[in-house]
Amino acid sequence: MEAPAAKRPRVTAPPAALPSFERIRQCGRGTQARIMLARRPSDRLGSLAQQPLFAIKAYRGADVRRSAADVAQLCTERAALIALAAHPFAVTLRAAWWDPAARSGEGEACLACDYAKGGDLLEQLQKCPRGRGLELPRARLYAAQLLLVLGELHAQGFLYRDLKPENVLLDEAGHVQLCDFGCAHEGLQAEEFVGTPSYCAPEVLRAQSGPEAYGAAADAWSFGILLYEMLVGRVPYLGEEAPQVLARQGKSDGPPAHRALADAPDAVELLGGLLCKSATERTTLAQAQQHAFFGSLDFGEVRARRVAAPFKPRVRRGSGALASAAALLAAAGGSSGSEESESESESEGEGAEPPVAGAILQEFLYVQ
Repeated sequence: MEAPAAKRPRVTAPPAALPSFERIRQCGRGTQARIMLARRPSDRLGSLAQQPLFAIKAYRGADVRRSAADVAQLCTERAALIALAAHPFAVTLRAAWWDPAARSGEGEACLACDYAKGGDLLEQLQKCPRGRGLELPRARLYAAQLLLVLGELHAQGFLYRDLKPENVLLDEAGHVQLCDFGCAHEGLQAEEFVGTPSYCAPEVLRAQSGPEAYGAAADAWSFGILLYEMLVGRVPYLGEEAPQVLARQGKSDGPPAHRALADAPDAVELLGGLLCKSATERTTLAQAQQHAFFGSLDFGEVRARRVAAPFKPRVRRGSGALASAAALLAAAGGSSGSEESESESESEGEGAEPPVAGAILQEFLYVQ
């Protein structure tokens, strides 16, 4: 009996101007997208450890085209990534495309970024001893790099709105790579609730009860929450629901004291300014760069990546690289253990009659 033919890897070949990507495996799934580890077919020669790898965030056509707002948000995510294309501390978007023939004709919108092999910040925080965060020099450098990339995003006219450890990746050298711009907003003022409650500013949490305008100060608050977590090992106002977090914020006169901050008075002062409940009185990201907490750093040297990272992540090689889902899942907002076969995922929505893709999706193509 003739042996069955080996299953060939799927090659995504969008318009001819776009290089093809070979999808190696699905690593995770979020509420709206699945994440695929991929490489270019031309890079198959040689060991996997030496090949450039990519994370493809793939949205189902039916999910993208449910409303004009969904299409607009996808385009905003793409635009924010393009705006940061040359930034050293953001994931690099290599290609974006709309493939109307994918998923049995349902269509698929894809964003292909460089794969960050160092995992994410959440993984690093989970390794810290209970009641402790990262070492001060390490937290300071990560914070400085995040200040630079968030500041540039604001300068380009976007709000980030979802800063949390899962969305902070590390590259092989140990430098920050901000990812997942799915909650980004074009314009420096928004009014809808979005994000993860424990990291949201009071004005954003209040927006869940009705429209309330907020701006770049909301990202400054989230930055303060993340800095606190990096130093202490936990967020100051924990909660799964917006009202719960808002109530805890209201009972506090400032970030909770912690023994991890006892010998870091500059950090305590900076956190007090960043976590000011009044958005108009809150320390801005630009002001934070000038704070004494960062006095030992030259931001020009930091941006040029000439400040060596105190920690270099252990990069998974060979087959281990394929099993590393942490960095990819951060971009999908999902969790590990959600792998499914390509054939199963491709059959989703089969037989459906999704609405016709608009001109916006037809112009989604981008190649760096």
